Amino acid sequence: MSIYPREGQTQEQQDRDHIECHDWAVGQAGFDPFVAPPDGRPGPEAARKSAHYLQALEACLDVRGYSLR
Repeated sequence: MSIYPREGQTQEQQDRDHIECHDWAVGQAGFDPFVAPPDGRPGPEAARKSAHYLQALEACLDVRGYSLR
């Protein structure tokens, strides 16, 4: 996924927004893509949570003025 600022956000603001949106999306989905599953193998539940995480992340960044591809 590529993130593009629509409202002239500085790099510092982009970094802060991405971190805050990541944290919020993790809380919404119960899934962190940077943490391996306990057994080391993702299952169907992880795939569902991953999709939910991406939806939450995209929604958060969109509201903050970013385009995603």
